[in-house]
Amino acid sequence: MSKKYRFKKIEEKLRKLETEPEEHYGFIENNVWYPNTRFIEEAHDMLIREYSGYTGYETGINLFQTILKQARETAGI
Repeated sequence: MSKKYRFKKIEEKLRKLETEPEEHYGFIENNVWYPNTRFIEEAHDMLIREYSGYTGYETGINLFQTILKQARETAGI
């Protein structure tokens, strides 16, 4: 079994999200798959439902977008 997801209870659901059409949950650039905002929000909701916790974003989705932008600009990813 893959070690990609540490959350065994929702691993299958996360894998299903990855197999959706690219424009639904992310995009591929230079052979790297990048999740989009929808994927992050749905994965977040799954984790909250399965494991409970804080349902809001303390820093907002803008932090994800900043990290994604930096990752895309980094050579060698």
